[in-house]
Amino acid sequence: MGTGRRDGMWKNLGVEDLEDGSKGKSFGKGKGKGFGKGKGKGKGKTEQLALEDKKDEEKTEEDEMKDALKKARKARDSVASTLNDLEDALGKASSKLSRQGKAAAEGWKVQLNKQLADLKGALSGKKTKKASDMKKMLEEAAKVIKGSKDEAKELKALGNKAASVASSKRSRSSK
Repeated sequence: MGTGRRDGMWKNLGVEDLEDGSKGKSFGKGKGKGFGKGKGKGKGKTEQLALEDKKDEEKTEEDEMKDALKKARKARDSVASTLNDLEDALGKASSKLSRQGKAAAEGWKVQLNKQLADLKGALSGKKTKKASDMKKMLEEAAKVIKGSKDEAKELKALGNKAASVASSKRSRSSK
């Protein structure tokens, strides 16, 4: 249409044609607002730093014990659910397991039962322990839980695996 003159104007516009003489790509737009509200560094409220507040109030033995008991309750529940999962998976896969495989799964069950008994004893107050002893028990329980979950996962996969076609053909021909 009639844009020939405008295009020519933009082609001929150079750095010397800028309003403020600064070199930049925003031709004819001005230099902007300068320093208004925006991304500046805040200069107040330095008295409330989270790291310094945490240093002031050290955890007492009582607070640590409360935290350890809370974690022990979670660990007890987790051990119980992992034990149930392992038993279910063992039930599904028991027909396909060798003697050693069954023994390994039973070993995990024994360890989980031991951890469950220890945690229940600690939570009932029969075995009053220090917070550091509770932490060691929780770390051991976490290791046993992790290993048992891996074992249960493998057993579930084995239990869900379909029998091979060759073995099903053999069983059909023997009937």
